[in-house]
Amino acid sequence: MIFIVLILFIAVIVIGLNIHDSNNLEKIRSFLEANKCTQIYYGYGSYKALCQEKIQIVENSFTLNMAQNQKEIKYDTIVNKELKKQKLILTLSNNTQEVLEFKHEKEAFEYDKKLQEKL
Repeated sequence: MIFIVLILFIAVIVIGLNIHDSNNLEKIRSFLEANKCTQIYYGYGSYKALCQEKIQIVENSFTLNMAQNQKEIKYDTIVNKELKKQKLILTLSNNTQEVLEFKHEKEAFEYDKKLQEKL
């Protein structure tokens, strides 16, 4: 009997965390769409989107704070880009690199193609 109660308790926690995570993902997606971003992809814990003047990256976390969880890369700071399978490696003008990871190679290719149009 105790075993069944313990299993049910764990199941309730897992379901609750899953619902919370889904709500966060929906809020992030709505935020990016409200900023008129396109090519919105989720993978490896973050949303990546092409906006009018910049790339926006929003990390998913348990406590969602858009001001702290987002990173912006302006198009004019991108010096070089390289596509390697599911990763898009951006070299910026300050000699740093940003790696954008995607779930599928096709998503990375489409994102790279649309980014090339913005540059």
